[in-house]
Parts: sequence; structure tokens; C-alpha cells
Amino acid sequence: MVKMATDSLLTTTSHRHSTTAHMKRLGMWVVVMDFIKGGTAHQGNKLNAEQGKSLHRAVELLHAKGWVFGDLREPNVILKPDAVCLIDFEWCGWCEDIDGKGLGAQYPTHIATGPDYKWAEGVGPDKFIRKAHDLYRLEQIC
Repeated sequence: MVKMATDSLLTTTSHRHSTTAHMKRLGMWVVVMDFIKGGTAHQGNKLNAEQGKSLHRAVELLHAKGWVFGDLREPNVILKPDAVCLIDFEWCGWCEDIDGKGLGAQYPTHIATGPDYKWAEGVGPDKFIRKAHDLYRLEQIC
């Protein structure tokens, strides 16, 4: 059971994406998050040097553990004065198709891929999420 200590905590659920990145409770995947005060990179805010280093480090840590983020876009990067916080881990998961069993994280069927989205080559509906995709978006943001 998930207890809500304050109304500053948020929850999100996922029935489909990256079950390995979420915790099973009550027949669905529940992620509990804390409220983080700050704007996003999407709101016209540019990353300073420390924030850029923080974002690089976050992606490096995920990749070192065998994970990909997948949805590395400006609206999912909250800016703190000298660091960043990633939000929206719904697409996060293993970075590989393990033994051809379809266990790697995949982009959702409904992913928007129009020209306004600056996705890396190879991103598309139901395609496997690759580390190279995260790194491409990392360079776009920083």
C-alpha cells in the first residue's frame, strides 16, 4: 500500500511500459514521487554549466546500470539552481532486447514523431529504446 504523507507527493501509474522500472502494487505499477520546485527546460529556461553536468551524470548513471530513459525531452527535465531532476520515467527500462525475448524498453505505439520532435534516427512506434537515442537528445538539450 502506498501512503501519501503530504499532498506534495505525486503518483503515476503504468500498465504497459517498462514494468521492470516500476514497483508492482494492487495489480498496477505505482511510482511515488516527491514535489520538486523549479521550472523545466521546456519553459524557455536554458541549462547552466552545473545543470548540464548534472543531466549528463544522470544519463551516465542510468546507462551504467543498463537502463535507458527514452523520453529525454525538455519538459521532463526540472531545473534546480545547480542540478536537474528527471521526471516521467514511464518509458524507462532495460536498454537491450535481452536474448531476443522482447524484454528491452520500447517506445509506445502512440509516440509523436512529427518534425517538431527532435528524435534520433531509429525512434518510432514500438521500436527498442537505445542508449544512442538518449545521448542524441542529451546533446540537443545541453
